Amino acid sequence: MHNTVIEAYRRLLFLTVLEAAKTVACTSVRPDGVSERAWHRWEDGEGVMPDEVAGNLLALIRRRQREIDSIAAQIASGTEPILTAPKKGADVLEYKIKLSVFAEAMAMGCKEAE
Repeated sequence: MHNTVIEAYRRLLFLTVLEAAKTVACTSVRPDGVSERAWHRWEDGEGVMPDEVAGNLLALIRRRQREIDSIAAQIASGTEPILTAPKKGADVLEYKIKLSVFAEAMAMGCKEAE
């Protein structure tokens, strides 16, 4: 995966470098993820992201896109989705994905629940 794509995907998911390093980079070889420096190296093009980590990152991007596609389909069918802003919780990755989807949905014209 090209280094600029790595950074773009991380930012699209609203993840900091540290969050990505400790969640997305968790693999069978490195269950605690990698250091911030290691992630920075991938984004700077100084190292190659392992395939398993790239797969994790792509899986998250695909999940985000499925959720956005679902919202877009509701809009296309004439339904106005009303969304609740995600709440911060213990699972940072889950929160950040939901926040990213929520931001995209707001940009698409969805309304926030009161």
